[in-house]
Amino acid sequence: MLSGLWSLKSGKTAASASPSAPAPRRSRRFSLPFGASALKARIELSGVAGAEPVRAHLWDVSDAGGCLALQGGCSLAAPGPALLSVCHPESRQWRQLRVELRWISNLSHGTFVGVRFAGGPLPQDFFLRDYMQRSWTDAVPGAASFA
Repeated sequence: MLSGLWSLKSGKTAASASPSAPAPRRSRRFSLPFGASALKARIELSGVAGAEPVRAHLWDVSDAGGCLALQGGCSLAAPGPALLSVCHPESRQWRQLRVELRWISNLSHGTFVGVRFAGGPLPQDFFLRDYMQRSWTDAVPGAASFA
């Protein structure tokens, strides 16, 4: 089960272990709340006329990018530019970031999409920085060996 969790959190599955598989992140990732406290997100392809936003939840975030969890499949294609909107949990205002789709992993229980922030690291004033102070995995003995 732990290896399955690692595969899910890393965005890698046995099927994606190929020369074209996504490169591991260079920045530490921070898991985000899921379930009732999940951060709502929408991702929309840039420069595609009539492209509908895809609903998602933000799964994790790092200084360089993040991972989105979607229910079912999606019509997105990677790589490519996109606009990521994330709903602030308290104000309910949507904040936007330009991103690049890096990879998409369709699994039987959902789809995961990896994004990299366009133009460099996550802006210092973006509310997602609040989730990057400390990870809940810091308190779990041996969790660093799975990161």
